[in-house]
Amino acid sequence: MATPANYVLGPDDEIIIDIYGYNEVTHKLKVSPEGTIRIPQVGPVQVSGITVEQARKKITSQLTGIYAEIGSGNTHVNITLGNIRSIKVNILGEVNMPGSYTLPSLATVFNALYASGGPNKNGSFRSVKVI
Repeated sequence: MATPANYVLGPDDEIIIDIYGYNEVTHKLKVSPEGTIRIPQVGPVQVSGITVEQARKKITSQLTGIYAEIGSGNTHVNITLGNIRSIKVNILGEVNMPGSYTLPSLATVFNALYASGGPNKNGSFRSVKVI
């Protein structure tokens, strides 16, 4: 599944930086608990709490200082997400299998309901609360 551009980065997300053209290098970097990634030859870059699109602009501007060919268009930077963090969700109420579930951070309420087996015969999709 493609990561939406408005996905907010956080600790344990993995960012893949692919530099190609006149310069060729790929970095797989994990966001630290402090919210930074450490790019070789650049140093730490704060990415936690910003969207993938904002991180793409920030990282590209940082890399331009090291790879001058980025500015001239001879080298390109592609930034994608590798592994994404997981979140723990508690599902209670009129569902088939209430309990705690670990889901990817891109999961929606309906993904969580599906994981719990959906509403039971007393439950309804009309009365779902996210707390």
